[in-house]
Amino acid sequence: MLGDDSVSLVKRVLPPTAARAPDGGGRVTELMAKPVIDLLFPFLASIEQPLAGETAAPRSVLEKCGLADGYAVELALLIDVAGLFVWNRSPGDLGVRVHRNRPLAELRPQATDILRAALARPADHPGLRSEARNRPTR
Repeated sequence: MLGDDSVSLVKRVLPPTAARAPDGGGRVTELMAKPVIDLLFPFLASIEQPLAGETAAPRSVLEKCGLADGYAVELALLIDVAGLFVWNRSPGDLGVRVHRNRPLAELRPQATDILRAALARPADHPGLRSEARNRPTR
């Protein structure tokens, strides 16, 4: 990002073992973020780890997008950057971090924030599929 002005967002890429540990991280990503992306923002489906825990962006990008509250910050920023800027993302080496994984029962607030952020994005967002936008409510 520092050497390439065209990069608007850098997402941390976790090692495969850390991202897919059965009792480790990635549960909210797999159970909430990826299904929300698949249904509402399919152009982001290629992002393997949308909630990797660390993101970098130029100040100008952050000032234009703003930051969502709570656990929604990563997904909201990802959606907003993709909708407002030329989509040029870059995986980045942001070093090694050790995270404490929460028990499954404590992940509901994260999932709720992520769903709230996705539903708060405008209905005319460029990534929102027309069939999802026109689907009748139950």
